[in-house]
Amino acid sequence: MPCVALSSCDGVASLLWNQWQLCRGISGKFAMESAASLLWNQWQLSYGISGNFRMESVATFAWNTQFTQVEPGRRPADMEFATYVREKIHLLRRQPAGKIKNATGFLLNALRKNYTNPEFVSLQHTEALTAHRKIVAQLQQDKKQVANAKQEHLHQLCQDFIDTTPHLVEEVLQEIFVQEPFYRQLYDRTRTLRENYQAHVFLSARIDTQLIQKYPEHFHAVAHTYELHLGEIEQQIAALTVHH
Repeated sequence: MPCVALSSCDGVASLLWNQWQLCRGISGKFAMESAASLLWNQWQLSYGISGNFRMESVATFAWNTQFTQVEPGRRPADMEFATYVREKIHLLRRQPAGKIKNATGFLLNALRKNYTNPEFVSLQHTEALTAHRKIVAQLQQDKKQVANAKQEHLHQLCQDFIDTTPHLVEEVLQEIFVQEPFYRQLYDRTRTLRENYQAHVFLSARIDTQLIQKYPEHFHAVAHTYELHLGEIEQQIAALTVHH
């Protein structure tokens, strides 16, 4: 693929900027160098060339109004001008080595006549799919974190319950022993209730479950807050899944 020099991109940017000024009546409020930087930034972002400009710079110009420079009947629908420019730069970059003698002229014609670029549509689809998967994965991670936070918060409330009302927890413990005698083997009578609770993960988890079921009023507010948050995340995941 041919290597387009920065000076060529500056030339394209200069011509586009002049067209912008003539069309909009701007008398030089923005430096022409800024336009060159913006177009060069599009090139860099599209092809991995490192640079000093951020994508946010492109948004500072109303690029979409420059569709007036595209020939009537060739203007694309539902596409921002920044994406349109990126598509044409992508098309230029794809040309075989030595085919394009005047990169500036090719790019300007591509912009004016809206040269087709099916590969860019495929690229956009791949990028959108990748972004979608990342969003869903992040939401799944958020859901897991919220669920873990809920469990830890409820566990802390159960510990507080043991400290403030141990006699009620003793009653719960006896109910567990009757329902599931296995837990008797885990309980060390030489230790306190709190010590046994902290020593055995399975026993503490079983006590937590029994406490939450028997005294839901002590846990409802906290559980409800987390459930609302989880519900919102699940709705976002479901919406993204339906659309894809």
